[in-house]
Amino acid sequence: MLWAIVSVTCIGVLLGLWLRVASVLAACLLLAVVGTALLPLLPEWSLLKMAAFIFALISVLQCGYLAGAIIAFGKKRARSAVNIDLPPVGRQARNELPGIR
Repeated sequence: MLWAIVSVTCIGVLLGLWLRVASVLAACLLLAVVGTALLPLLPEWSLLKMAAFIFALISVLQCGYLAGAIIAFGKKRARSAVNIDLPPVGRQARNELPGIR
């Protein structure tokens, strides 16, 4: 079932890069419905194990979405026009004169 976790994580990251919150909510609902329909086909799994796996998949989807949204925000922030003439971050040393480098 590692392939399911990896694929759901990739889908979450892609949703975070391109789309917004409504898309991840729809994906969670779709994942819950499809998982509820398909996981009973695995006869060796109990009901509790199936519910825990669906919960884990939804959690991984949302974490992937959050990671994708953070990456998208970082890219947007990095190429923002506001950041062009920012002063350097950090304090100058006491013996360092401003403007002399």
